Amino acid sequence: MTRKEEAERLLRSGLYPSQIASQMDISVSSVIQYLRTRVGEGALRLSDIYLAFPADKRAVLEEALEGSHERGYVDSRSLQHHGLTTDEAELFRGLRLRRVLTGDMY
Repeated sequence: MTRKEEAERLLRSGLYPSQIASQMDISVSSVIQYLRTRVGEGALRLSDIYLAFPADKRAVLEEALEGSHERGYVDSRSLQHHGLTTDEAELFRGLRLRRVLTGDMY
């Protein structure tokens, strides 16, 4: 099994990128790259990645991104407190767009 397939398997088992990175002992950005590659290969959908974040983590990411407009940056301390990273916030920023999520339905 390749590393990107392992990342996909862990995502499908209910882990989100930070947890996958910890499990695989790699960076979150590497996990995100592996997952995006699997999306490009047609093995995963973007909505699969979005939904891998539990509802409470999605709420934290939403709050961090909403506040970033006012501050001009994403509050990494708040994200770290909840076990998330700025890389995940940037990934989530793109995933939460309606056209991205609805694109998976067609």
